[in-house]
Amino acid sequence: MRIGIVGASGLVGEEVVKLLQKKPGSEIIIFSRSAEYDFRGIDILFLCTPAHISQHLAPIAIKMGAQVIDLSSAFRKDSNVPLILSEVNGYLLEEKPKLISCPNCIVAILLMVLGPLHKAFKIEKMQIVTYQAASGAGKEGLLELIENRPPKVFPHPLANNLFIHESPTLESGYSEEEDKIIFETKKILNAPKIGVNVRSIRVPTLRAHSMAVNVTFKQKPLDAHSVLNKAKGIIKHPSPTPRLAENKEEVFYGSVRQDLSTPNTLDLWIVGDQLIRGAALTAVECISTNF
Repeated sequence: MRIGIVGASGLVGEEVVKLLQKKPGSEIIIFSRSAEYDFRGIDILFLCTPAHISQHLAPIAIKMGAQVIDLSSAFRKDSNVPLILSEVNGYLLEEKPKLISCPNCIVAILLMVLGPLHKAFKIEKMQIVTYQAASGAGKEGLLELIENRPPKVFPHPLANNLFIHESPTLESGYSEEEDKIIFETKKILNAPKIGVNVRSIRVPTLRAHSMAVNVTFKQKPLDAHSVLNKAKGIIKHPSPTPRLAENKEEVFYGSVRQDLSTPNTLDLWIVGDQLIRGAALTAVECISTNF
């Protein structure tokens, strides 16, 4: 199998390469962004690129016979393109699609835990506060935190600080990041009527996102702990932290408790590596899902 990657020098692209190198029998071809793209003979192409580049390259690669797995936001809202988190909705891929879109990193981490609970008890609504790491803004964002640089990528200094992830840009008062989380959660769960509310905060952690989740179910989640214990790719921990989750493939969850104010409602704390579980691993797992 010949696997191509565009954007291998970025934070996510580097992690995709590392994961693919663990797969025997695959030839990895790295395309420079400045090169003339020739995708003939490529079986699978990973696009670790900004949305506008993915929109340009995906049709070219498909025309040349490659299957495209895109990690940007370019095609997530396209009703004709599957938005896949393998553990949650990978079973829906009955045929090999020409194009697969991967979800926002927060959504991938969140639904590793909520996906099994939704299957068991059916989610009615959820309230989420996300605490998002510097790596979500790329290498420059990460260096801005590590070296305590004057803010250019972020609106404020990030070291020893936190602030709203990005200014509200929609008429609703929500940011584009929050809108992505709301839309993609509903699409992956195939549950458009679920109520989803989210507030996104940028915090001075390196590469692991955290989130506080309050989720109400249609049924009493009496054996929620049993459901989570059986789920793949997640680990219960008494006090999950971003440092614990860094460079790990698993999502860590803890502090699962009954909300005393609302029936059928649980509080959870969830932490996962934004670059691996939130992006690279989610993309690479799409290979085994549909091949």
